Amino acid sequence: MQRIVRTITLMIKRRYFWQLLSLLVIDALLFSLTNTQSVASFMLIIGFVLLAATLHHLIYGLLMILEACGLTIKRKQQLASSITGVMSLLLALQSIGELSPRDVLVLLPLVVLGYFYGLYNAGSKQSPGA
Repeated sequence: MQRIVRTITLMIKRRYFWQLLSLLVIDALLFSLTNTQSVASFMLIIGFVLLAATLHHLIYGLLMILEACGLTIKRKQQLASSITGVMSLLLALQSIGELSPRDVLVLLPLVVLGYFYGLYNAGSKQSPGA
């Protein structure tokens, strides 16, 4: 329990926490001040990108807390990016009304394969002596 508290206090002292807090404030302002029925389409895209960035920061923070609990995660950034990609794509498909169970069944294995390919590719780029 002390490791989790220590990790959370380190996260607050680091730049990570302030980035997440500023993203949450910007999200709250953007989504509370805009009307989706009358706003320009580029504002919807900006909102979606902002939401994806916030989601990435939240997932990365959760992975940092899980690592403090004793779960070893070697490539947190890559895992957070993969999870964010899946969730963002599912959210985009849902928002335009095109999400079906078949899409999820096709998307998840592709993302898992892409994640492991990224791990394999990152491992092969390292120098042999390292």
